[in-house]
Amino acid sequence: MAPLEARSYIAVYGRDTCGWTQRALQVFERNGVNYRYFIVDDRQVAQRLHSRMQAAGLSTGRYQLPVIDVNGEMMVRPDPERVLGRYRDRLYQQAGYR
Repeated sequence: MAPLEARSYIAVYGRDTCGWTQRALQVFERNGVNYRYFIVDDRQVAQRLHSRMQAAGLSTGRYQLPVIDVNGEMMVRPDPERVLGRYRDRLYQQAGYR
């Protein structure tokens, strides 16, 4: 699936009331990572998320939050440390280290 941006990024789709979402956001903040946060209760956000999930072969029927897009890879309720690893791998590649 095509990434949303050319540079390394993390896009978090979740809810303010979701503990898993808030935990992921805290991990990213503690690590000084810039991320974009989208609230899935917004109809346009949900439509965009579902479109990207379907393109990635993920079910949009019932799924757990957060859903995180890291550099074009969609992950449903991933370990935030795994997301950080993928984010950093892309940063290193862009810097010419790999």
